[in-house]
Amino acid sequence: MRHELPKALRDDVRLLGELLGETLRRQEGQATFDRVERVRALSKKARGGSDADFATLTRLLEQMPVEEALPVARAFSQFLNLANIAEQHHRIRRRRAYLRTPDAPPQIGSCDETYTFATARPPGRHRIIEAAVAEYPLRGSTLTLDVSSDMPPGASTGTSAAVAVAVIAALKALDGQPATAGDLAGTAHRLETERLGLQSGVQDQIAAAHGGVNFIEIVDYPSALVTALPISEGLRRRLDEQLAVVYMGRAHLSSRVHETVIAGLAGGGEPRRALDALERAAFDARDALMAGDLDRFGRALRENVEAQAELHPSVVSDSARAVGELAGAVGALGWKVNGAGGEGGSLSILFGGDDVAQARAAFAIRLARTIPAARLIPVHLADRGAAASVV
Repeated sequence: MRHELPKALRDDVRLLGELLGETLRRQEGQATFDRVERVRALSKKARGGSDADFATLTRLLEQMPVEEALPVARAFSQFLNLANIAEQHHRIRRRRAYLRTPDAPPQIGSCDETYTFATARPPGRHRIIEAAVAEYPLRGSTLTLDVSSDMPPGASTGTSAAVAVAVIAALKALDGQPATAGDLAGTAHRLETERLGLQSGVQDQIAAAHGGVNFIEIVDYPSALVTALPISEGLRRRLDEQLAVVYMGRAHLSSRVHETVIAGLAGGGEPRRALDALERAAFDARDALMAGDLDRFGRALRENVEAQAELHPSVVSDSARAVGELAGAVGALGWKVNGAGGEGGSLSILFGGDDVAQARAAFAIRLARTIPAARLIPVHLADRGAAASVV
């Protein structure tokens, strides 16, 4: 179901759009206005599911001369600016209306959505943060934590592990305790498994603590051997350009998927063979990156997906398969389900081809038509892991 904007916000956007149209006619002429309107109308129909209109739009944009395309691009860019202004105005209007209800709880997403607790009696609102504070209490002190992330919670990108690692690093720094990447990862993992009783791997905590590109070998769970891969700066730039994450529009709880998979592994048979395939895919991915071969890296990602599905059918959902097919249709080199998999969460896409930007744009349009709630999120490789300093 497509999200419906509030009527007041729709009215503001429509008004600003009409004013932009009038300005466009006066400044650029009727022909440019008609061109913009045709692109807008075709885009709307294409997003609604019309393959014919999508094909027409593609041909129109491909054949449009640069001198005509430039004012069209500027018009849409300006419309997005105006839409942002309308949204900011609507937030203020909504906030004022909210404040007129004195007994209302804190507004979701507002600065007032904060809470206090004693470490001995955590309320369970943000359990991983509360567990970290309880693990390293600063005796006789009042602590204020401000936690935020550009990635939606439950996106299967290791957000909870990253938050745990960051909070632990900050608390240890405040207390004057040294912290290695291994210490931070091990403590964060222990919080999830021992304090909170959740099923958890170790790779998310290791990735957050170490940063960079690493090859992780689980030698004796939860102990792991971490090897930093010395990839070239050129390959790092290519990965930044070609990698993206697709958030599927709703969160998932990885611990539940872990429990399902573990129960299947206890019976032996096919799931055990799937583990061997996952291991081979990991080594293939490592070797591909070391060789700077992204085509081979993409194949390793695809092999990983098939091994995930063999591990348990619930790991690779139908919606994930649909997104993978969309990626393949625009020439992506590979894709994989992030984290534990299952419904919701996210996928990683490795785009390819001569024009990665065009492939991304085509994929984004098809994604919006197929799964309106999903969104494409650019990502960049972190040069370093968790760090904390006292100022």
